[in-house]
Amino acid sequence: MSSSSLTPTQTLLRALVKRIDDSKMSANHLPETAEFLDGRRQHVIWYDELLHRVDYAINDDILRISAVGEIGRLIAQVIDYIKALCEGTTDCIPFTLAAWLKYELGSLTHSALGVALVPFPNLNYFYQDIGKTVQSAFGDLDRFINGNIRTQLGQNDLVDPPALPSDLILIGFQYAMSNDILFNSILFHELGHHVYIDSKIREKYMPQITIDITARFTAQVPDFATLPPIHKTQLIRDFSNVVERWLNELFSDVFAVAIIGPQFCFSAHDMAFQKARSTAFSLTHPAPALRQVEQWKTLEDIGWVNPPEAFIAPNSTFRVEASTHFSQLRGTSPTVWSLDPRWNNPLHTACASIAIDEFLRRSPQIRVDAQNAVPDRVDRCKEFWRLGPAIVNTLNQGIVPSTIVTSGVVDDIPLSRLAPPNCFQYNPRPTTVVNSARYIYQDGCKEIKKLWGGSSANQLTRDQITKVHLRLSEWTQKAVSDWLLINGVS
Repeated sequence: MSSSSLTPTQTLLRALVKRIDDSKMSANHLPETAEFLDGRRQHVIWYDELLHRVDYAINDDILRISAVGEIGRLIAQVIDYIKALCEGTTDCIPFTLAAWLKYELGSLTHSALGVALVPFPNLNYFYQDIGKTVQSAFGDLDRFINGNIRTQLGQNDLVDPPALPSDLILIGFQYAMSNDILFNSILFHELGHHVYIDSKIREKYMPQITIDITARFTAQVPDFATLPPIHKTQLIRDFSNVVERWLNELFSDVFAVAIIGPQFCFSAHDMAFQKARSTAFSLTHPAPALRQVEQWKTLEDIGWVNPPEAFIAPNSTFRVEASTHFSQLRGTSPTVWSLDPRWNNPLHTACASIAIDEFLRRSPQIRVDAQNAVPDRVDRCKEFWRLGPAIVNTLNQGIVPSTIVTSGVVDDIPLSRLAPPNCFQYNPRPTTVVNSARYIYQDGCKEIKKLWGGSSANQLTRDQITKVHLRLSEWTQKAVSDWLLINGVS
């Protein structure tokens, strides 16, 4: 078939195959992403061949049009996701962070789920279970074809479609931060969304939310009684979903804090919470001021704030200075919350106020649920307070802290599997390394700057300061990469 005789749907299918091929020729993808793209390429080619056969073998015009329409509808659903995956090549993403995210997800959910990082040019982060999304779309289309099209073709005219894709989640992040593992720590929030869904937290809370919202709207909102039944049902559904979305966001925040401690709070404040004092609840997110308060409470719950004496290495200066840095994360809970401007009529204002109250009543429990999703959260905190001083000292000398040697046993911290006999050698976990690096960053990288500028760090140019920050991130990333390698994560 010449290119001039192709239908728009066939042209789109072939353009998608070419997009996948071009991305694979120009750079490499992480294994799970490459496998996913290869499978979708085979599926798209199969649909293209199907349309070619339909044109010549089926005389039913309505059935032919239906086949073209269904395939076109599928491609419209998934093309943006597939194009996004094509952009997630290893030269555009912090692939060490991708491996770390995958490791944490697998160890906490006991799954072999792949994680695809995709850079975007905007200032947003997002999560999408692309495996389930594409499985659903392709599965529906395959069932349509098997039930309506294949019966019209000869049994030998068309092979079975390729297998549906394996599980894969897509996490989008800022393109500008592609090489920075420290600031991209905010991506653990996106991982939290998957754990929230996987743990069926929505199913745990949603029925009672709907019951409570219904009762309170009926009893406390006078205008609610005047609405037609269909509008009442819609209003209850809308605001119940709003409360659940807020719980999802709070769960993901707390989960990220439980995974990587203060470093998440710092990176979230740097990258997403420029208006951290905002008291406004939106349709999709709780107020930033409240999120900051809840993150601080989580740090307190785990031991990052005022750690128990049993956590502390014999270095009082480190404890004082680290606590000073962490204190910047403390928020203040307002007594009055403001509303999204789209809730601009008396009915919606009254309903939104009740929704906020229902969310606040459930916040303490959702914080417990999120922390429980990370069983070793206290051990992560304890290791930082025990090994942090040694890691900071190592990084300040320009040395990657993949291995830390101490003068004696550090209680409750497992020795390195590679340690020689009678040697107290440790491989600090990524959470400890990134928080130690953040300690240095918050301290102004004073000692590292001296490596570039001699005795006076004030002599550094802006370009040199940028290189200092980049080197700190690179050393951190290398230490994380080494830890993953030592622990059998490729």
